[in-house]
Amino acid sequence: MQQFDEPKFVTPLKAMRLKCLECCAGSSNEVKACHMKDCPLWLYRFGKRPFHTKRKLTEEQKQELRKRAKKAHMAYMAKRAANK
Repeated sequence: MQQFDEPKFVTPLKAMRLKCLECCAGSSNEVKACHMKDCPLWLYRFGKRPFHTKRKLTEEQKQELRKRAKKAHMAYMAKRAANK
């Protein structure tokens, strides 16, 4: 059986992906074509959360996030300058 080089830190989703690759002899095509739908890892075989959808933000929400990020960055830079 093929051995995989595992990173030092593996997230649970990546661990599930590695297990699926191990089960399918290292072939990502076989993982994609997996027909074992009763396997508890089947939904997670691609190493992603199956029910996660990307957030859709309004323009106002985007502007608010930009302001918060800029404020946090300025506070970080001020703190960093004070520590020098």
